[in-house]
Amino acid sequence: MVINRRLTLQRKIILEYLQNVKTHPTAEEVFNNVKIKIPKITLATIYRNLQILAKEKQAERLEVNGQFHFDGDLDPHIHFICKNCQIIKDLFYDDLVHYFEKKMETSGFSIKNFKIQCEGICKNCTQEA
Repeated sequence: MVINRRLTLQRKIILEYLQNVKTHPTAEEVFNNVKIKIPKITLATIYRNLQILAKEKQAERLEVNGQFHFDGDLDPHIHFICKNCQIIKDLFYDDLVHYFEKKMETSGFSIKNFKIQCEGICKNCTQEA
């Protein structure tokens, strides 16, 4: 059950940071950036608010190699994860999303959550090899 909590100033700043950054930060990275605006914020507060944002579906939590990353972009997209450098990139393929929606609709289902995660080697790591 989702409990709608009020959007505190701290949570609002954390959410705005997640929505404006495309790097899928860890809690520690969120902490290091948010403490610029809120110097007295603690890492525990960041963790607590990230959990709330993920639980209330205002942000997405991704696990990559045992470490949690957070995404403030809730539009349907694919996450590509490089097995070498661990970078996470968003790939937007509207036609793929529509394909799945159509398939589910004809099967009598409706998509409530769309998550696809691909793993491979990114362009930079391929060029370095």
